[in-house]
Amino acid sequence: MTADDQTAGHESLRPAVEPRPAAPASATVARPRRWSRPLRFHLSVIVVALLVIVSAILIGFNFQRSRQAALDGAAREMTAQALLVRERYRGLFRSAREAVDLAATLDLAGDTDAARVLPFLEQMLRSSDYFDSAYVGFPSGAFLDVVSIENDPRWAAVLNAPPKSVIGVRTITADARGRLSRWRFLDAGGQALAETDPEPATYDPRTRPWYRSARQSSEVIATEPYRMATTGANGVTVARQAASDPMVVFGIDLLFDDLEAFLATQLVTPGSFAYIFDAGARVIAQSARAAGSPLAEATSAALAEKVRGVLPVDGQSEPYTTTITLEDHGYLVSIVPITVTRLLKGSAIASVTPVAELTRDSERLLAQGLLVSLLVLGAGVVCAVLIAGRVSRSLATITAQAHRMREFELAPSGDLHSRITEIGALHSAVDAACRTIAAFSLYVPKELVRRIIGSDEVAGRTGQRQLVTALFTDIKDFTTICEHSSAEAVVSMLRRYFDLFSPAIQRYDGVILEFVGDGVYAIWNAPQPDPAHVEHACRCALELKSRIDAFNAEQRAAGAPECVTRFGIHTGMAVVGSVGAQDRLQYAATGDTINVASRLEGLNKQFGTAILVSGEVAAAARGAGFTFRPLGTAQVKGRAEPLAVLELTG
Repeated sequence: MTADDQTAGHESLRPAVEPRPAAPASATVARPRRWSRPLRFHLSVIVVALLVIVSAILIGFNFQRSRQAALDGAAREMTAQALLVRERYRGLFRSAREAVDLAATLDLAGDTDAARVLPFLEQMLRSSDYFDSAYVGFPSGAFLDVVSIENDPRWAAVLNAPPKSVIGVRTITADARGRLSRWRFLDAGGQALAETDPEPATYDPRTRPWYRSARQSSEVIATEPYRMATTGANGVTVARQAASDPMVVFGIDLLFDDLEAFLATQLVTPGSFAYIFDAGARVIAQSARAAGSPLAEATSAALAEKVRGVLPVDGQSEPYTTTITLEDHGYLVSIVPITVTRLLKGSAIASVTPVAELTRDSERLLAQGLLVSLLVLGAGVVCAVLIAGRVSRSLATITAQAHRMREFELAPSGDLHSRITEIGALHSAVDAACRTIAAFSLYVPKELVRRIIGSDEVAGRTGQRQLVTALFTDIKDFTTICEHSSAEAVVSMLRRYFDLFSPAIQRYDGVILEFVGDGVYAIWNAPQPDPAHVEHACRCALELKSRIDAFNAEQRAAGAPECVTRFGIHTGMAVVGSVGAQDRLQYAATGDTINVASRLEGLNKQFGTAILVSGEVAAAARGAGFTFRPLGTAQVKGRAEPLAVLELTG
């Protein structure tokens, strides 16, 4: 680029100004005038700025205080409620542990004593509304199970129990005939209502986790939370081996339905959630299930995943509060660890409340404060304008006289009276200057003075070589789509299609340079540096493919054409900067790297692929966790050497 070209490029960026006569070569170049506004504007701005600053400080201080007070109060209330839940939860497990501890002391002589233990199991089951069933398993495969139809009506539907059934008793015997199972149903007085015929037993206690875990421990064990196979209820099993025979195991199933209903009563706001996590960070119980709302359960599941990241570490025993963010919404989290009971060690109670619901009153006060501030600002602006208008009126007269001096209209301005000393002195000085210039103009041509003006800043077309990663996309058979669809439908489809690109490319620090027809041209590492530009481009392409697949699924469902998209990615050196004509510039990247990325996109048609990258991209992305499928080499237009081509698959 020549010096003349550079100068011309600079001139293309000049602000629009009134044409002026060219200054003589010997004339001194004046600086351009800075941005300026009338005095009344500046005085108004100063007054308004002071009012805004004072109001903002006062409102912000009060808002922060009230907001923090609301959060602190909510945190205390949430912690207190979590402590209450903890006591209820500990009591539930304590009663289960005590029941199986007592059952383990029974002296049993094999499964022939099963009938003798039945009244004890019934008593265990009736001792708590949270117990779903109490049972004992024997090494022979025999099993005695007492279920509470009263505590969980789902048993009645599953077992087709007769009306007024309160207890169901399942007996599995093991003898020479094999293992046979039958059910008996009892009313509230213990009287038998019905009994099923014996049938081959499919349930074997010896294969169940509760039996195996209890066999391997001399203490009470608790299983991981699971969904009961028969009723589908959520719960855990607490079990222990018998003292007289380690091969005999007693167990109790605990239901979480009532506990979740209790959790739902311990919420600070309608949008709050409560959880119980076990030592493995699994959700044992949650308040959202008691509500029965699919939307609430979906939100609850997403929040639970976030809460897992702030659960207490080993040794942390004191309650604490923290905050999390989900979909740009903040949540206050109060966590109470459970460490005093061996069975529950590592568990935690978590209460989660939206910050917006806690600070609603504070935000209402903030809105009221802002409204009052706007009224004060309005009054301040009016007062400032009135006062500044009186001050600036005299200055406007002097300014008009100065402008006339510039045009060599040197007639006297007349008398000016002002109570401000500086304005009077300024008027006298301008009058004196006017007389001086009038005298001086007799000796210097006016046209020469008019040509003594300031020079403008210039800018030009520039470019520099740097490493970039380029991405090109194209829609397969787009011409056919246009041929079979109306122009309005194609434009509407492209609008929604292109909306998928901008957020994804921006999230991975890329820049869209052009929308070329149905394609997109984007680069990374320019104009802002990005050390991970190759990785970001690859991740962006994968996410875009996923988004487009979902978009195409919607298109298919609507009977509309699909936008099967092909991608090409290459990295290398390119010339980046402002290029173009004197009166039209554009930021662009040019060079072999850009051409290769475009050619790679076109090679998808040859290989039947979706995302093709060059060997340089695969090498630069090594170790970033991507999966590439080598496709060999290909000869691309404009390159003498073959190009290594790989498919980015995941």
